[in-house]
Amino acid sequence: MNGSHVSLPAMRLGEIVLATGSYEVMKAWYRVMLGVEPSLEHAPTGESATRSGSGPPKPTRMCFFRLHAEHPYQDVIALFEMQGAGAVATGRSGLHHMQLRNASMPVLQERYRRLRAAGIEPFQAMDHGSSTSLYYRDPDQNAVEISASNFATSEEVAACLASESYRRNPAGKVIDPAGWAG
Repeated sequence: MNGSHVSLPAMRLGEIVLATGSYEVMKAWYRVMLGVEPSLEHAPTGESATRSGSGPPKPTRMCFFRLHAEHPYQDVIALFEMQGAGAVATGRSGLHHMQLRNASMPVLQERYRRLRAAGIEPFQAMDHGSSTSLYYRDPDQNAVEISASNFATSEEVAACLASESYRRNPAGKVIDPAGWAG
């Protein structure tokens, strides 16, 4: 530290990067899940494609799904094809899950219906009190949570989080997504 007590703005999420040995399958799944095409794809060639020295292996292909861009910030989920990478074992250290937030409950419900129609079903659905979340596994078994607030204002969310019922059960309750989405 330089001794300065100047308050800095909070950092924001820039990228979530997943290593995969199933590049095409993962890319197709995230296209459907995110509802966007990759904003950038890259296949290193020549010198940039080879392992340098004793460093870690380099990805053979990469793609970036840009969800939002508000310069200088960005929200990106990236896939790096890594030779020999396999599906993750659940219950191990590392990425537990990533959360993608929807603008409203109707948007989340419509996203659920579209994903279900594409054959992508959640393995769990929860009403957490302050928000509702649907949990999916990508082809490499990473957990992907999509959620929306149960309230229209941040004041209502704060009141929910301060409530005795929330303190007793912050995880919330399991819901049936098909019944919930209507």
